[in-house]
Amino acid sequence: METATLTATTVATDTAVQLAAGTMGAFFWILFFGVYFTPTIIAFKRKTWKRWGVFFLNLFTGWTGIGWVGSFIWAVAGVKDYQQGE
Repeated sequence: METATLTATTVATDTAVQLAAGTMGAFFWILFFGVYFTPTIIAFKRKTWKRWGVFFLNLFTGWTGIGWVGSFIWAVAGVKDYQQGE
């Protein structure tokens, strides 16, 4: 009887640990992609003229650090698109 109680407690604890690990993992990936695509988010929010260029530069070279800084500068310094009336 004691073994069954111990096993049920162990299963419940393991399930809680797995759930916490999964939640923390999801939080990490959301935070990671949010930071990684910050230049792209800025470019689209500012409606810069070359926002798709910022996106592709960020997507393919952002992992180098230099590519991320370059796309960030391009997003911040980019000229806004005034043809859309905004």
